[in-house]
Amino acid sequence: MTAHVDPMTIQMPPSRGRPNPVKAAPSLIERTDWGYAFGIDRPAGASLGIGPIAARFGGAILFLAGIGLWLMPDAVHTADVYGMKMMAMVLFTLVGGVLVWQGRKRPGMEVQVDTESRVLRLGGRNLTNDFKIHDILSFDEVRSIFLMRANGRVPARLYLRLADGATGIEVARGRQNDMELLRETLFADLACRRPLT
Repeated sequence: MTAHVDPMTIQMPPSRGRPNPVKAAPSLIERTDWGYAFGIDRPAGASLGIGPIAARFGGAILFLAGIGLWLMPDAVHTADVYGMKMMAMVLFTLVGGVLVWQGRKRPGMEVQVDTESRVLRLGGRNLTNDFKIHDILSFDEVRSIFLMRANGRVPARLYLRLADGATGIEVARGRQNDMELLRETLFADLACRRPLT
């Protein structure tokens, strides 16, 4: 028995019965009743929105404290006081600005693999941890799974190539071993989309 796949698709021996959908590293995926979810820069858990909100709030406080420190009048005008005041202002302003900037980043893309409905939901989470769907792909629309290997400091990246052959969607990035396990898991689920002959 061989599967009808294009040459870029990884070849795996056909499995008997339904494949195990959670073969990937547990840190990469989140199990659900309908399948599993994974993504790029996707922290799991209910505290997803607290980090960016806390970073923006704390950064704004530090940023304003740095500016207020410079505007606050002083009774003593010595070089030592000005030096300490300037260093504290620069430190508070820079740390506050970095925290505000980091707090603006939203969590990355999320892929929900619904093995019951046989669809992939692509989307992202907002700061209140609500999932917003950007696109829905049926398993039949995915032509192959492509892994770009890690190169130095650049992590390995996993792509889905769609049926048109020209469209690739990056769905995960990380350590190469984790990406290979995730690729095998996805392939095991998507390989059953067509009859094997």
